[in-house]
Amino acid sequence: ALVISLGSEPGGAVDPSVVYNTVSGEYLVVWAALEGMDGHEIFGQRLDADGDPVGVDDFQISEMGVVGNSYRALNPRVAHNSLHNEYLVVWWGSDDQGGLVEGEYEIFGQRLDASGFEIGVDDFVISDAGDIGDPAYAAVYPDVAYNPDRDEYLVVWSGEDNVGGLVQDELEVFGQRLDATGREVGINDSRISEAGGTGSPAYSVYGSRVHYDSDRQEYLVVWSGEDDRGALLQCEFEIFGQRLDGDGVELGADDRRLSFMGGTGNCDYGAYFPASAGEVIVWEGSDDAELSVGEAEIFGIRRPEAPMFADDFESGDTLGWSLTSP
Repeated sequence: ALVISLGSEPGGAVDPSVVYNTVSGEYLVVWAALEGMDGHEIFGQRLDADGDPVGVDDFQISEMGVVGNSYRALNPRVAHNSLHNEYLVVWWGSDDQGGLVEGEYEIFGQRLDASGFEIGVDDFVISDAGDIGDPAYAAVYPDVAYNPDRDEYLVVWSGEDNVGGLVQDELEVFGQRLDATGREVGINDSRISEAGGTGSPAYSVYGSRVHYDSDRQEYLVVWSGEDDRGALLQCEFEIFGQRLDGDGVELGADDRRLSFMGGTGNCDYGAYFPASAGEVIVWEGSDDAELSVGEAEIFGIRRPEAPMFADDFESGDTLGWSLTSP
């Protein structure tokens, strides 16, 4: 087995993400790890085509707060900009910059050149869940996709906000477009999902993923969540998806249901933690087809070749693949 990083004791290296650099023919792996006595930070390692480390070993990407603090950075994701041959790394965490306070979780980003060196603004803030200085609202678990047609990114996350009738503990999926320099463009913290309507914290979403389709010039965002439509129960988690055009405007069916774990109206089975939104959408879950309650497998659906989901996301039967989390 290839060991990329041993991490920092006692926490080790967790939550890895990897992207392939089509220009240099190498990979960038990022992860979170404890940095000495401080909280978690984000680290990275370049790998050549054979998986051998190149460049600086386990280089640090984030720097949340001052040394010796309890601020942290978690769950990084990374995208490669093929036009400029650089990377954008995003994560959620807490920092002491710009009026932020301890326990106030937002989405952050850092651009890296092809060698892994930081460029542009350091640890810039992407989201603004609630008001600055208010830890009552949070933005967590981001993902990022690069759009080469516009030379920009779309960052998505799960979180709360206090705008548009939303209330505390009402988790939804949000998105923010960024230009190639990391500057925000378009609508600020645009709401993508609508789990259970507006103003009710009874329904939640988790673990959003985003993919850009150059052929269709559109995004697909997927997530795990609850909803009150179609006879679904509050405790019934399924995978949902939303198509977006290049401006982030919704296309097609709203919050289309993708998974059917245990049928409808059954809380004993569910779909969680989507791992991708690309050619194949995969997630961890349990189903009533030859599985016992509490038995988890990996499931997936293939993306139709054309058009991308059109008015219906379904693509054949879901498949149980393995016992490993995606």
